[in-house]
Amino acid sequence: MALKRRLFTGKSVDGSRQIGASKALADDVLEIGRFRHALRFLVANSLKTRYQRSVLGFAWTMLNPLLNLLVMTLVFGILRGKDLKTYMVFLFSGLLPWQFFSATVSQGARSLLSKQSIIRKIFVPKLLFPLSVGLVNLVNILMAMAAMLCLLMLIGADISWHAILFVPAMAIFFIFALGVAIFLMVLTVFFRDLEHIIQVTLRLLFYMSPILWGPREFADKPFFVWINRLNPLACQLELFRHAFYYHQCPPAWLWAKASAMALGMLMCGYLLFKRYERSLVFRL
Repeated sequence: MALKRRLFTGKSVDGSRQIGASKALADDVLEIGRFRHALRFLVANSLKTRYQRSVLGFAWTMLNPLLNLLVMTLVFGILRGKDLKTYMVFLFSGLLPWQFFSATVSQGARSLLSKQSIIRKIFVPKLLFPLSVGLVNLVNILMAMAAMLCLLMLIGADISWHAILFVPAMAIFFIFALGVAIFLMVLTVFFRDLEHIIQVTLRLLFYMSPILWGPREFADKPFFVWINRLNPLACQLELFRHAFYYHQCPPAWLWAKASAMALGMLMCGYLLFKRYERSLVFRL
């Protein structure tokens, strides 16, 4: 009951005064900077051990999403009667960002639980763990992006200079995914069953998001329009679709909406983390 009361009333465990969000954020950024070597180690160690015993090693970082793209292009492209070359570009612009988001959220949500042995032994800023997860998946998506772009150019797919817009779109999406990961990381420490619910929710969100389909395809169907408007991922994915598929600069309102959602989600995750930061270690 005490935990539920704290979660819904916002009162801290020890009744201490709340620190200003901006000052706390600045302090945490500086602290992460002081622990940058630990962050670098976490990222490098994760990248090194993931494919340590496999024959192809780090090459799977590029091969996994590449093979996934090819399979889904063949299956869904044929089922939907699409031109496979065009549909591959369409699918690529939504599938790769989704894989980054899904991995960052699912791994980030349990990043404290998976590193509890370290947290109990030495002091490490807890935000380092979801941040390291995000950075690992960012490296993975950049490697996969390079491989996929080479494949698309090899088959003669149309790629324009608008592809450079991937950089700011990815920066915004990284902030959004990190915010979701931090928010769920805190909740997962208190409610362990949540990590299973997250997996199911991600599967549902995959089919509800404009990845296999585009919002313009169902503009005349109110249900899909309603789903697209409520989906927080829709505007994020549209930035990538403009860069790789529509070959257009996204409108200013889309940049503003995606940025506002990303910063808002990061702030929500951060504020929840700060509220229960001291009690997290006792729940591991």
